[in-house]
Amino acid sequence: MLKVSAKLALALGTCLAGGFAPPVLGQTADGVNSSADIIVNARRKEERLQDVPKTVNAVTASDLAKNNIQNFNEIASIVPGITLEDSGNGLVQNGGMRGASFDIDSGLPSPTVQFYLNDANVAPDWVFQSLYDIGQVEVLYGPQGTLRGRSAPSGSITITTKLPDLYKWGGYVAGTFVSAVNGAKEDYALNAPLIPGKLAVRIAGTVNDNRNNNIRNVNPTLYPATPYDRTRSERVSVRAEPIDSLEINLEYQRTRNHELDNLQTESICAIDSSIACDAEAGNSQRITASDRQSTVNGQRVVSNDTDIWNARVDWHILDQKISYVGQYALSHLSDEEPEDGANWFNDQAGVPGSTVYIGLTPPTFAPGPPFFAAGTANPYDKIAVVRSQYQSHEARIANETRIAGLFDYVAGFNTVDARTNTSYSLGGNFPTSVLASSLATGGLPVGPLGRSGNIEISYFGNVTVHPTPKLEISAGARHILDKILVPSATNPSGVAVQLPNVTHTIWTASASYHFTPDVMAYVNAGSAFRQGGANLGLQDGPEGYGAEPLSIEKYAQISPETSTSYEVGVKTQLLDRKLTLNLDYYHQ
Repeated sequence: MLKVSAKLALALGTCLAGGFAPPVLGQTADGVNSSADIIVNARRKEERLQDVPKTVNAVTASDLAKNNIQNFNEIASIVPGITLEDSGNGLVQNGGMRGASFDIDSGLPSPTVQFYLNDANVAPDWVFQSLYDIGQVEVLYGPQGTLRGRSAPSGSITITTKLPDLYKWGGYVAGTFVSAVNGAKEDYALNAPLIPGKLAVRIAGTVNDNRNNNIRNVNPTLYPATPYDRTRSERVSVRAEPIDSLEINLEYQRTRNHELDNLQTESICAIDSSIACDAEAGNSQRITASDRQSTVNGQRVVSNDTDIWNARVDWHILDQKISYVGQYALSHLSDEEPEDGANWFNDQAGVPGSTVYIGLTPPTFAPGPPFFAAGTANPYDKIAVVRSQYQSHEARIANETRIAGLFDYVAGFNTVDARTNTSYSLGGNFPTSVLASSLATGGLPVGPLGRSGNIEISYFGNVTVHPTPKLEISAGARHILDKILVPSATNPSGVAVQLPNVTHTIWTASASYHFTPDVMAYVNAGSAFRQGGANLGLQDGPEGYGAEPLSIEKYAQISPETSTSYEVGVKTQLLDRKLTLNLDYYHQ
């Protein structure tokens, strides 16, 4: 793969792009540090990365540029111990840390890793869509919840966009060309101090256009369209400091993503060596993953439009910092996916002597299914139309000057309101040999499955004690009230769903000791909680050439999940703070 990037700085007024006045602690507004120390907000205050008694990775704007990180999931390539996976259908985005992953199809409503955009909790799919004009990304490992947002058993990832600069004009245009997928990405930004020192606006955006997965369909006469992935996003940020003690940051981001791709398949005989390719599905062709081909009858088409409003207000009064952070996001998703994973329904249909593979144990074959005429385009697909709204609000208070020279505290409350309305339809006819007779007649009903969602209200507090200049002890708790908006429902097959409202309290505790400013040992522990859920409905079979296409997925009701974690480690900075070494043991 060849990547070529270019960046053009625009001289506006008398200053070049990127020339921003540094705020406190040596960190510039665009996320680049002016000293050897990396400054993070992992504990809701600006402090050295070296002083945080837990594992934290900070990815600055210069790190993103140096490694040519163009998409959010690429961050996993430069941060150890995390996985970021995007299914490409707009519905499923998976994030995991230290081996504990999350799949929305599991039935649990909240992920193991929580995501934050400009300090506000957001749904995972909205951070995967685009990545541009970023100040810093912080990856926090271990249980979260007594200091920020929502409870998370594995950790959290916070994305901070570049703030408007109150004093200097600036801007840039950057472009990247990726030859392997014939793609191009252009980012841009313009900073304008409308009232120097008081009011500034920053406009940024991205245009990303590529060939998506570049998978070829084996039947180009039916599906000649070339895969593509097109994203357009714009962001307007406003920063105001009308008085010295008050800072206001407002932001609006609009993202439009449209995709078309072919779902990649692999021959069952390439997976199971006991199955001969010449007997498989009436076709002797052997398709492997490296062939990058698709036998799926149909192409996936996804359209996802998202709008996010974000607000942050900080008021400094009487040596206290009173903060509010909130966001409202609305998305409209349309996802059309072919469900005939291996062209099973009409492969060689009606051809005398043709066979299809219908079972794994033992390998079983049957005459070609006469369900659809051979060469029929897309006889069986799934269409989902989803409207999602997600809003979060948090108010908190924290001291800015240490109380009696010993104590620091933070306290507040957080609310999250997540609601989804879904319309779901399956096209085509279902063979009675695959589905139960109650579902086979005319397929599943077309129309809305209904709405779902939950409201979470929580109260949290954390206290840190400094008995000596080198010793720090911290403890915190959060009480959670989780209300299911639709506590009972029935799926199309008549299975009832019952989800109760719950309350739960989580906690964290830590202790750290600084042997020197650059050597620290720490130990911490904490608990986490996730609401339960339900998993039910239809499940597509493996998308392998010759696989059986569809089965009934058993209904499962999942209880709320709790976990407890323990961590002990040592953090050091060496070679004049050019090398950081963390030794860590973690148990969950």
